[in-house]
Amino acid sequence: MLKWIIAYGVAAASFLALDALWLRWASVNLYKPVIGEIMASQVNLGAAVAFYLIYIAGICWFAVRPGIEAGTLQAAMLNGILLGALCYATFDLTAQAVMKVWATHVSVLDILWGAFRHRRGEHRGDLGGAAPCPGSARGVRCSSATSPRPSSPPPRSPSGRASAPCSWRHSWSIGASSRSR
Repeated sequence: MLKWIIAYGVAAASFLALDALWLRWASVNLYKPVIGEIMASQVNLGAAVAFYLIYIAGICWFAVRPGIEAGTLQAAMLNGILLGALCYATFDLTAQAVMKVWATHVSVLDILWGAFRHRRGEHRGDLGGAAPCPGSARGVRCSSATSPRPSSPPPRSPSGRASAPCSWRHSWSIGASSRSR
């Protein structure tokens, strides 16, 4: 349970920090010139808090959790990119479809921002730069950057999970989760 509280806290802190930077720039330079006439003069704090609580829980479930389960940063990043692009596209393309004042460049930039922000680190499944080694009973942590790709798959444990050392697990990070489950 503690790792999920930490994951939520890390995701919340980085998400809120990046969102604050984005909104300070985008509200003046991107949104106001296009949709300024329909923008509220003040943020609805209750709606904003509800959004952040729900959305950060979604980040933890759809990006952080798969990264932790797969033991790879790449899994968390890919799921985060897809989640960010999907969520931002949902809002932006719906707004573009139903509002009189919405520009395509706003949608494109916002969707790209959603994908970028979700790959930047707040969704890192390992919460620390190195993924836990699922094959290690000691919970040793390692980095995939230094591991050469092996020529053959690792041995399997009786449970069917990969039981190879860390270097194999991380060097096969793309697709490894499907082989090790």
